[in-house]
Amino acid sequence: MRYLILAIFVFLLAFVIVACQAEKKEEVKTEPEPAATTVNADTVKITCQGCGMVHTKSEMTAYEIDGDTMYFCSEQCKDNYLATREKESETSPPPPAN
Repeated sequence: MRYLILAIFVFLLAFVIVACQAEKKEEVKTEPEPAATTVNADTVKITCQGCGMVHTKSEMTAYEIDGDTMYFCSEQCKDNYLATREKESETSPPPPAN
C-alpha cells in the first residue's frame, strides 16, 4: 500500500513539474522580429515647408537654409517660405535685453 501511495505521489509530482515547464515555455514565446526594411526616397514622405503638402522625398528639392536642410516641392514654395519668414522677422519684436 505504501508503494502505491508513493507511486501516485511521484506520478503527480512529475505531472505538476511537466505542466509548469510547458506553461513557462508558452510565456517565453515571443513574436518574431519583423525583417529589416530598406528605406528609399520613393517611400519617405516629407512635408513641403512652403505649401504644407506631403510629397515623397524623391519629388522634393533640398536647400540649405541657415544651417538646416529644408525640403520644398518647388522653387516658388522656397521663395514664398523665405519671403514669409523675412516678413515675420521684421514684424516680431526684438528679443528682451538681459
